Amino acid sequence: MTSKKLMPRLATPSPDGWLSAKSAALYDYQVETLFLGSADAMRRTVLPFMAEWLAGRDVASTQLLDAATGTGRFLSFVKDNWPALRATAVDLSPFYLDRARQEALQRWVADGSVACVQGNVESLPQLASGSFDGCTCVYLFHELPGAARAAAVAEFSRLLRPGGRLFFVDSAQRGDGAFNNMPTGNDRALDGFPRFAHEPYYEDYTKSDLVSLFRRQGGFKLLATKVAWVTKVLVFEKMSDEERAASDAAAAQASDDEELSPDAAQFADAMRRAAADWEAAAAVASAAPPAPEDALTV
Repeated sequence: MTSKKLMPRLATPSPDGWLSAKSAALYDYQVETLFLGSADAMRRTVLPFMAEWLAGRDVASTQLLDAATGTGRFLSFVKDNWPALRATAVDLSPFYLDRARQEALQRWVADGSVACVQGNVESLPQLASGSFDGCTCVYLFHELPGAARAAAVAEFSRLLRPGGRLFFVDSAQRGDGAFNNMPTGNDRALDGFPRFAHEPYYEDYTKSDLVSLFRRQGGFKLLATKVAWVTKVLVFEKMSDEERAASDAAAAQASDDEELSPDAAQFADAMRRAAADWEAAAAVASAAPPAPEDALTV
């Protein structure tokens, strides 16, 4: 993970840093304690969406990127279900990667079906463009400032093939309590979390528009969403270049319309429809066979 740390905040920082071997050794225990024994279940919320995706694929030839793998615990759940899946586990911390290799991912590293790569998900030049069919990103974005989120989305898009799936799991956001009939309780919990944990970017994350971010920075379209307690799942698909161009044009038009009054927006829409009708009529006329020279004009 790009900025993993101990939670809740310690009175004094670990002497060897939040990305250290000590942090990696304690991380899973700390997170499971923080979420009252539900951290693994929260991560696994995305697995049914992955099952639906993989049901129609040759799993053994499918390449998955696990971004910010941390100790590899989530990826181990994926591999338990699909042992033949080929995966690349990426993390910024070499100490977390060592922990993943030695513990959660040991047997799959040994058989060659999982590769571990040390790197920053904002830029992974060691990985080829379009080399992955799917990507998982689990509980990373709430740790990142906005610019880093945008860079990571762009890099995910570069690494995925057109039509590739991105499975995103992270904290619920403001307003998500409506999914669980907890409209006010959810927001109170989100507001309180940064007060006892070192989460400098959490509040900004909870207010960010993730769907727009993924569309704008990576050309991703949303396929599914789910909120379960304090966990949010988003499933995206990378659009083709043609789809992305059409999506960008539609977004630009929608932005233009938002600046118009309701009457002006309605008029602009009517003019666009009239122009489209005119173009269609012109195309039909140009395709019609020419009239004979001796034909009468009535």
